[in-house]
Amino acid sequence: MDWIISREEAIGRLRNTKLDFLVYEDLISSNALFDAMLGLRFKKIERKAIEGWNANKDLTLLDFADFFFPSVGERESILLISDEGHVKKWVFALSINEMTSFANWYEDYFNREFFEYGDYLVVFPCLNMIRHIDDEGGMNEYIVY
Repeated sequence: MDWIISREEAIGRLRNTKLDFLVYEDLISSNALFDAMLGLRFKKIERKAIEGWNANKDLTLLDFADFFFPSVGERESILLISDEGHVKKWVFALSINEMTSFANWYEDYFNREFFEYGDYLVVFPCLNMIRHIDDEGGMNEYIVY
């Protein structure tokens, strides 16, 4: 699939951005990511509670887009890290406007719902931004200036 890239290629795509200090291990551990970001001088770290969060509730495409993509153009390129991709040593590279097709493929390939609360991390290399949902119902955003 064109969406699958290696961990090394994903980290390579962060070179020449303000996220170039990150290593793959920072992207798979929320504590490591938080620690890596704390060391920066010019950054924004924000955590918001997801309204109506319930660990058993499935997301819709609209929910997912509202959490991850508010005020982001639909052609923006992203890197998506998921538990299933991590097990296979994959990172997913796509544009936001491909999300529906990607989610359908993901559900077929991994035999699981894509739009359910889970540990998803989305990197926006061109925006120097990372967003992820944690398992306690929080939306976390990191921006490097």
